[in-house]
Amino acid sequence: MKDESLLSGIEQSILTAARTGDFLRFPLDAKPKVAAAFLVDLLGESYGPLHPRGIHVEGIEVDGVFDIENRQIDVWLYFVNCDFPAGMMMRDTRMVGLFLPGCKVGKGIRADRMLVSGAVLLTAGFECKRGLALPAAEIGGVLSCIGGTFENEKGPAIDASGLRVRDSVFLRADFKALGEVRFLEAEIGGILSCIGGHFENEKGRALYADGIKVTGGVFLRDGFLAKGDVSLVAADLGKMFSIRGGDLQGKLDIRHAKAQVFDDDEKSWPQVGKLLIDGFRYERFSDKAPLDFAVRKSWLERQDSESF
Repeated sequence: MKDESLLSGIEQSILTAARTGDFLRFPLDAKPKVAAAFLVDLLGESYGPLHPRGIHVEGIEVDGVFDIENRQIDVWLYFVNCDFPAGMMMRDTRMVGLFLPGCKVGKGIRADRMLVSGAVLLTAGFECKRGLALPAAEIGGVLSCIGGTFENEKGPAIDASGLRVRDSVFLRADFKALGEVRFLEAEIGGILSCIGGHFENEKGRALYADGIKVTGGVFLRDGFLAKGDVSLVAADLGKMFSIRGGDLQGKLDIRHAKAQVFDDDEKSWPQVGKLLIDGFRYERFSDKAPLDFAVRKSWLERQDSESF
């Protein structure tokens, strides 16, 4: 056990709240600095057992890399409007739940193979620079990035290749990605909702999800914007694939993908020559999709003329 008498007043208040399960708030206009090493020791129970709610704090700046790599965390992590300028390291970490609404992460999150039994919420103004890495991670609840901003100048804004999510993934409602969003071979038990989400990677793929398997359906609609290509090659898009009310400015590649219901409208089609649908399979159109022969013929004619 570490000596509590050596802790600062701020650290002592965080320790007390973590023991009682209370939500501790600090003024957002003057966030106190808290050593990352102290928080890691706290989670490792170097100061004794914690309440199941774990760390539940608002308005701190974490000094140093928040490194809980390859650790078992048996309490909730709930940071609200906190700053992590040096980044977060959570590779091979096993935890109950991760809530980071409104937090700002300066040097990215590495969470390869992370196992979370509950939800992961990166929402409500959350910002992550230098990318979020979740390859081969497993999440038992939802992955929600509603209202989050993700960017990376030197790689994917989000790399969720091989990710498994038992529930749904929400990249919607003011979600913004500057850089490729990658979900290669991912598995999602609910839906993939990108309603109103903005995906920007004009020099390449805005959304790269070849081989993804989604049970509930994929929704790129109602304000969805892709400045870059959308690639869903050989994807299982589940019960519905909807691109109604979207804006696809690059290519749409759904070759050899499949969905039970296909829902689209003419305004959401990519430009002529930017539609790749060879091998795309669906059982029927939605009730709102255009069914007129001339319209569907025009859709087919948007395919790459070098192939068809």
